Amino acid sequence: MNTEENIQVIEFDNGDQYIGEVNEDMQPHGRGVLKSKDNFKTTNGSWINGLLNGEVTISIGYNKENEDEELKEERKGNFIRGKEHGTHTFKAFRDGRMREIIQEYNYGTLVYDTNENGKHCFYLSSLSDYAYLISDKISLNNVEEIYFHNETAIEKIDLINNKLKNFSKLVINFYDFNWINYEKEIFSLFSVENFNNKCIPDIIMQEVEVKNREDVSKLNYFTKKFITHVYRSFALSKFNNFEDNFHEFSIGFQDTTDQSLVELFNFGHQSNWGYHELEEMKTLTAKDHEKLCEKGLENFSIHKWMVLDNVYHVIITIQK
Repeated sequence: MNTEENIQVIEFDNGDQYIGEVNEDMQPHGRGVLKSKDNFKTTNGSWINGLLNGEVTISIGYNKENEDEELKEERKGNFIRGKEHGTHTFKAFRDGRMREIIQEYNYGTLVYDTNENGKHCFYLSSLSDYAYLISDKISLNNVEEIYFHNETAIEKIDLINNKLKNFSKLVINFYDFNWINYEKEIFSLFSVENFNNKCIPDIIMQEVEVKNREDVSKLNYFTKKFITHVYRSFALSKFNNFEDNFHEFSIGFQDTTDQSLVELFNFGHQSNWGYHELEEMKTLTAKDHEKLCEKGLENFSIHKWMVLDNVYHVIITIQK
């Protein structure tokens, strides 16, 4: 069949309509346009056996019936057999005006995006994603956030840790409660070297679902151990106190129901450890340090207020 004979109009059961080239099975194949039933969404590009393949433009809300600018979106980029791949341009109405971001995909998985100010946000879900982050194309000084979406990516967090001094201000986000099994990797971000270089990132453990008392105990144990670790790194650092070096250095819990902060431990404002105690810490062995922190934290417990069947953000904030 020649190209003109291949042009068909296909009406789908959901009311969508395709106009363009097809294969022998009457699937979109070649150039064509897919429009939603209400004409609100248009997909214009190349297809192969019913899947997007090649350069594609997806427009939402650009039909003449829509007068609401805030509903408009547009995506331009390459697809490989139905999956986004390579560089995409995405436009959408955000914060009062139309904004454009550049997104980099790897076979359907978003690896990072770049906003209008040239700042990057990375979404690490596999070891191969690190190649995008640690590349000549990316200035780490412009990377503002990193999201870890699974355990595989967390295992290689040293690749970030070794370059923390190259970031200007970094926020690291963890999803899935399994992050709690990687306390060694997380604690490594709060090393003596990172203290001395003041290159410690903010950390957010997103949407921690607390189902039972065992979950509360795990979080309580993690928090106490984290506090002990931070104080130990501080004790071995060149600093004499927190206030003169950090505007804030804290770990807190935010209830996602109403976004309220239900617990906050601020390292610079704890009555258990004033200037004298901080000075004493610098003279202690690791074993004696643990004893000191254990005694100082004996009344600290999130069991007192944490509600079961609830969701919290665990937020570690460092402001230099």
